[in-house]
Amino acid sequence: AMYNMEYLDLSVSGVYANGDYFSIATATAQTLKSRKRFGRGEQPGVNFNTGNFISLRSLNTFSDNEAYSLQSKGDFAIQEGKVAYSLNILKWKNTSLPMLINDTWIGMEYKNFGIKLGNITQIGELSYSGRGAEAYYYLDSARDKKLYTGYIDKSFNLLDNAGSYSFGNAAWLGYMQQTRRLRNNTMISYDEDRYTRAKSMIVMNDATWHIHELLFVGARVGIANSVSSYDNNQNRPSMSIAGSINGNLTKKISISSDNLYSTAYYPGTRRGTLSFNERINIGLGQNMLSAGYMLNNIQPRYFIPGSNAFNNDNLASTAEVGLSRSFGSVNISITPQYYRETGNWMTGTSVLDGWLEAYRLSSSLSWTSMRTKQNLLLRLDAGQYNTAFSQGYSWQFRGNFSYSYRFFRLSAYVQQGSFYLSEAFQEYYGGLARLRVNISPAVQGAFLDNKLKVNAGLTYYKDFYLSSILYNAGVYYDLPSTRLFATVQYNTFASANSYRNIQLGITQMLAQSTRKNVNNKSALTVFVYYDLNSNGVFDGQDSAAKGYMASIDKVLLSTDKDGEILYSRLPAGNYKINFPTQKGWYGPDQLAPLGTKDKMRIEVPLRQTGTISGKIVYDYDELLSFQTDRELAGQVIVATNSDGGIFETRTFDNGQYALYVPSGIYTVTVKNLPVQIDVLPSGNNQQPVTITAGKVTPGIDFSLKVKQRKIEIKKFGNKE
Repeated sequence: AMYNMEYLDLSVSGVYANGDYFSIATATAQTLKSRKRFGRGEQPGVNFNTGNFISLRSLNTFSDNEAYSLQSKGDFAIQEGKVAYSLNILKWKNTSLPMLINDTWIGMEYKNFGIKLGNITQIGELSYSGRGAEAYYYLDSARDKKLYTGYIDKSFNLLDNAGSYSFGNAAWLGYMQQTRRLRNNTMISYDEDRYTRAKSMIVMNDATWHIHELLFVGARVGIANSVSSYDNNQNRPSMSIAGSINGNLTKKISISSDNLYSTAYYPGTRRGTLSFNERINIGLGQNMLSAGYMLNNIQPRYFIPGSNAFNNDNLASTAEVGLSRSFGSVNISITPQYYRETGNWMTGTSVLDGWLEAYRLSSSLSWTSMRTKQNLLLRLDAGQYNTAFSQGYSWQFRGNFSYSYRFFRLSAYVQQGSFYLSEAFQEYYGGLARLRVNISPAVQGAFLDNKLKVNAGLTYYKDFYLSSILYNAGVYYDLPSTRLFATVQYNTFASANSYRNIQLGITQMLAQSTRKNVNNKSALTVFVYYDLNSNGVFDGQDSAAKGYMASIDKVLLSTDKDGEILYSRLPAGNYKINFPTQKGWYGPDQLAPLGTKDKMRIEVPLRQTGTISGKIVYDYDELLSFQTDRELAGQVIVATNSDGGIFETRTFDNGQYALYVPSGIYTVTVKNLPVQIDVLPSGNNQQPVTITAGKVTPGIDFSLKVKQRKIEIKKFGNKE
């Protein structure tokens, strides 16, 4: 996969034996090929979870519920735009069951206009999902201002033309703009809900300000009106208002504040909600002190008769103060916490009110070792709680544990007692045990040079109502652009019932496409040869240079057996071609000006080089000389020929150097010397030398004199 990417950026980090990290560096690695396409290395490698692909699989294979799934996604650039699509079809073997088509759409963008048809999803404070169309138009070339609109029938199945699965209709119109400091979105929506027989009109504005580098302030206001035939078409005006501030106030203090209020009939995602979520973190050296307060009061109201009698009045609040500290690769935190929740529960035909109060201590420990590839996370919550149904306080305990080591992973969860009011209602009304347990071990491995991947695991779960064991395993075999896979799940419930799902499938990657290179039509061919008779023309005495490296605008290519390289799909422009000295041969730099659809061929003769070698030494007096950098390694040596051609190299750790240049007369210098250093004898920093092809010219040495300070001597005492 890396070879097919042609080049990639690398991040290199290191870790000391005590677990401390040292600085991160970056580098670029390139694949040497004789044929490359412009921009190929910037495209993602073969990733079977993203990109353009088509996948076919069977589900519940070899059972009465067998089904077949077809999925495909694509995003292809066209001239001044793109075409994209998504396809997701599920067909059961049982012909009496309907075909399900969702997450299926086709879209096109041309210049500043875009449109999408099929399954549409709108996520936000007002969320919609269904089948329909949406369109948008950018009002400026920078795409900072955008108009958008959409309409959907709220049905999950694209083929459901009878409307039996429709939940209503929705339409929206909006305007979005973004500047360096401000992002603002204004939207008008109409929503018709078939289930509640409600029709709503909403106007909403959402803005975020970038105050400084790491501090953001947000505000959102929504105004709505709803009517329902269940409510005698009475007007129900409503509103929602929210504000937030998140980020760093100073280098040591960060805050997070998210607040929301919406009235009971507001038709947004969070109706009838009062929410405060406040947190502050203060850095104290290696320690981090934090404090938080959270309150969520949910009192929604609905139009359906009888729906407001239960489960719609809940108040939960949490207050906590925490301290965390890092010890190398280990992080520890301790947080005392107070929690209180009130609400109601439906029991048959009656409503049961209740409350829960808890005092607990939360602690966590995490440890990561990159050297041994281990990761450990442990979180414990323990304390006492009291409910409206119990007599006095009871102990509660909750633990989360995860550990991974190379191919092995283990996660576990155990809980004793109720942490939320809904759990307390279940315990009281059902008279059930309080223990919950979840244990999940898993292994994974890669074989055959990472082409074959295997994983397996199980999950054991037990709570109030049931106990179950889920077994799962998967096998994946990857070809260059194709994946074959098989997975199996087997689930047992309370040792009496079971469920099995076997999946078999194949995924094929499709061509990747980006707007950056869709209009690139030019190509550059470079023929490189050894000019053995030094006449600058390829003839019978010369030979093709096989495996010779060239750089075209920093993209590396290597000549094939015929001495050629091809760089295709190029945009118009001027391309610099460089030939680093290799194995005693040198090629002159080239400039290739390409038009929109040019096909250019360049022939480059290689000339044999000679070698300049020498060393640098320092003349330094510990008492009198200036304090300055006296590194032997990395000093720049420059050779300039009579035509103005420049060749550079750097000294080794011992101050020696070797520089390969074509034959000719050169001036050799030491470049970028500090002002405190002179070359001896005076003016000897430009040494002329004649170079002969195939021969070494040694002894071009430089003595670097560190300047001395002027010391003024004064005598004190009586004059005679």
